[in-house]
Amino acid sequence: MAASSRITAIPTRYNHFPSFAAPAAMHVRERFGNWRYAGGKRDLRLDLLRGFAVFAMVADHLGGEPSWLYNVTGGNHFLFSAAEGFVFISGLVMGIVYAGIIARKGVGEASWKALQRAVTLYLLTVILTFAFATLSRVTHMPWVEGVPTGDPVTRIIERLTLHRAFYLTDVLLMYTLLVAAAPVAFLLLAQRRTPLLLGGSWLVWAVYQCAPDQMDIPWKIEDNSVFHLAAWQALFFTGLTIGYHRERIAAFARRIPTAPYFATLTALCAALILFQRENARLLTPFAPDGDTGEIIDRFFGKADLRIGRVLAFAVFFQFLLMLVTLAWKPLYTALGWFLMPLGQNALLAYSAHLGVIVLFTRAVPQVPFLHNTSGAANMLVQLGGIFTVWTVVRLTPAVKTLAGQVREGMPVPAFARGARGTVIAVSADRTVERCA
Repeated sequence: MAASSRITAIPTRYNHFPSFAAPAAMHVRERFGNWRYAGGKRDLRLDLLRGFAVFAMVADHLGGEPSWLYNVTGGNHFLFSAAEGFVFISGLVMGIVYAGIIARKGVGEASWKALQRAVTLYLLTVILTFAFATLSRVTHMPWVEGVPTGDPVTRIIERLTLHRAFYLTDVLLMYTLLVAAAPVAFLLLAQRRTPLLLGGSWLVWAVYQCAPDQMDIPWKIEDNSVFHLAAWQALFFTGLTIGYHRERIAAFARRIPTAPYFATLTALCAALILFQRENARLLTPFAPDGDTGEIIDRFFGKADLRIGRVLAFAVFFQFLLMLVTLAWKPLYTALGWFLMPLGQNALLAYSAHLGVIVLFTRAVPQVPFLHNTSGAANMLVQLGGIFTVWTVVRLTPAVKTLAGQVREGMPVPAFARGARGTVIAVSADRTVERCA
């Protein structure tokens, strides 16, 4: 009877559990409740997740096969990659920040700030594309082998007008165009036409899946084989819409029982990981010629952002967001020192990783014990590159201080004068956040 009384006295928030499980649920909540993310003006959970995306990006772009790190990052061969995280979180954060601007100053001010940000991103895209392309050719990087140079004047004009992409800078070109189009989304959201925005965005995505040659928007971009804007814009604008309506969505989410939902997401993630490992065997009966790669590409292709890829990312993003929400304190204590600087300076980290890739691609073959195909050796190379990027991010504030002293005419080392322009360009993300 006493035990029964204790069960019936359990608060209503545990009523969705069976009676025998409710006391255990309450015990877990009391034991681990202080781990939960407490909230704040800036959503640090998104910074942590974006930092993990940077970590995965550098690892997947650097080093060879196999690598022990690919068990964590996916090695760009999983059902989705770090790119989906970047694009979606960028839209999500933009929606959160600019919703406040629209509420305070109106859609006109928000649109003007978005266009200013697009100009900053355009300059960064052009600078990095020219710099990375030139450095790649001068150092004879493998990704430029067999790529014709063509008429240099034409190439310059094409890159200045964003009509030609280059390896690894293509995602920044796409991001620039998406931010430039954001004012249209702000206008629709401010006029309470969210269904029109989302419906139109996903309609463009759907038409592209069926007739990609007819959907080169805003124009055909040469050498752009991965990030087709007509497909990827759906992920960005969905994130932007969720960010804009964050309070309403959060209020709805609070009514969903946490434990069953998190358990469901965990099971779905486990099933997707199992599918990734066993897809060749599972899909063989559906491939008449025995080639399951075509089926995988049809449902999980990256360049076209296929439907399976979207759903897999949606499941994992919700799982990871709930994980960092429920276990924020231990995760932040263990990983925050490393991931937070990368996440809060994502564009700087992205820019730095381009130079790191060239440096390591040239240097690693000269180191005997690293120039092999073992998983451990490749992991060491990737960790070296990641920590180099992290060091650049951490040292940049000091370099910016020296650049400020140059501007004020104070005597400083000569190298600081040359560093000033580069620092301003690659730290554009922090500048933009202050503007917003």
